[in-house]
Amino acid sequence: MIAPPPEVRPGDPVLPAWRRMVAFSRSLRPFAGSNTLITSLPNGYLVSFPPADFSWAHPFAVNFQSGKIKVSTGLIDQMEPTIGGLPISGISSSGTPLKAGAPLLTLENNYDSERRSWIIARCECLESGDIMSAEILQIKNYPTPSPNVLQADVALAMIKNLSVGGPTIFQIVYHNLSHQWLQPSGAAGRHFFSAA
Repeated sequence: MIAPPPEVRPGDPVLPAWRRMVAFSRSLRPFAGSNTLITSLPNGYLVSFPPADFSWAHPFAVNFQSGKIKVSTGLIDQMEPTIGGLPISGISSSGTPLKAGAPLLTLENNYDSERRSWIIARCECLESGDIMSAEILQIKNYPTPSPNVLQADVALAMIKNLSVGGPTIFQIVYHNLSHQWLQPSGAAGRHFFSAA
């Protein structure tokens, strides 16, 4: 139960009454629990806390695990990309699981000057724009563009401190990808990726 505020009557000394009012207001101050931050503002308090970790299974989810990167199953134009020639789902085209399981991408010390490395889906296309193959790779710089080779960014791996821990993964793609090839008559064609 909260104690009622102290009563102040005319003629009471100001300083003791003021101290009682301050003590009363301090008794109502909220205290932060674990993982909670309380900020005192002129008009009240701001209570904030980090949200609970939220795991969301989505296509092309990139996870870092002891020097290796696992990419969950995703499709590009209904085609499953590979890592080192093995399907990323870990299931062969005949429907049987691979003995080694889903392939992992070895995270190499392959970063640009800003400590960034990109996880991409590299696709090879026919002249008609149809995708022949797709592979998940780690690159630090984009190669020279080619009309028959295109890349879709999947995630960004960034090292904040070279001596401690692994990279921070920034997911870029949260969905399967659809590819479209547009080529106006007499002009260079363009590749477009969109959510599928």
